[in-house]
Amino acid sequence: MWDFNIESEEARNVIISIKAALKIEYYEQLIKLIEKCFFERRYSNYSYLREINELIISTTDDQIRDSLIKSLKDNQFFFPIPSGKISAEHWDWCHLIIRLIAHINRYWENENYYDDFTSHIYSLEIVKEDKLLQHRLKILFGKVYQS
Repeated sequence: MWDFNIESEEARNVIISIKAALKIEYYEQLIKLIEKCFFERRYSNYSYLREINELIISTTDDQIRDSLIKSLKDNQFFFPIPSGKISAEHWDWCHLIIRLIAHINRYWENENYYDDFTSHIYSLEIVKEDKLLQHRLKILFGKVYQS
């Protein structure tokens, strides 16, 4: 966007500022859409999760990174606990969230983020009581629940 030659240094700085503000706004809107789908339990609408997953590798802005990490933490990592009867879309959403967390851990070099996420999930009371859920989590995370 707007990658053309600009003679004025002042104009160039204004354009750079506008681009940065638009990028931050885009991510914030994307996070809001994910949040809305999560809380409305519309797991079939996971295109926003796919979009943000694809953007993780190229995201270098600390403000965007901090905002996403805070939103994830404030919203139970947008991870819908797969207990009871679940749909294929619910299961796919779980996989996408796990991939998102793994990408943040890897590409943003946010050490232990994935481990913090799995620890949070395994610390939930429902996990301790639900054997089917424990089995599903083992499939998702590749590790067994240990009380």
